[in-house]
Amino acid sequence: MTSKKFTKRLQHLQNNNFMKKKILFLIIIVFIFSLGYIYTSQDEKEVDADLTVAELRLKHEAYLANSPFKKTLKMNKADRIANGIPPNKYYEREWELTMNPATGLPEPNKVLELQKSLRDRLVSARAPGDGAVGNDWVERGPNNVGGRTRVVLFDPTDGTK
Repeated sequence: MTSKKFTKRLQHLQNNNFMKKKILFLIIIVFIFSLGYIYTSQDEKEVDADLTVAELRLKHEAYLANSPFKKTLKMNKADRIANGIPPNKYYEREWELTMNPATGLPEPNKVLELQKSLRDRLVSARAPGDGAVGNDWVERGPNNVGGRTRVVLFDPTDGTK
């Protein structure tokens, strides 16, 4: 009796291991196909560098004409609430205004990169003594003469004066 139970248990474990291997194999296959799909869909979204401004304008006009918010932007506040749409049209309009004309989608990561580059450009063009760290005004004198200063001269050939 114990040998029958043992053989049944062994067969059950073998069948169970076989099923686990099958499921693992199917998961791996689905994962590989999903990676392939993601990779090919990203290739389709890449923008040709050869597009002219006129072509980009035409694409942008087509995206705006087929906007998913075209109907909802025309609704008044009461209709929007009745349909379960937020009453504020701000985000829908922002989506259309921040859309990349080449892809038809907003790209907030590029907006952040642009803001950072503009901020860096402003930092490099600071005036002396504006209070920023490392850009303080250094007083060089004379300290023994009173009155107001009417003229300041800079020597372009000497950076120490």
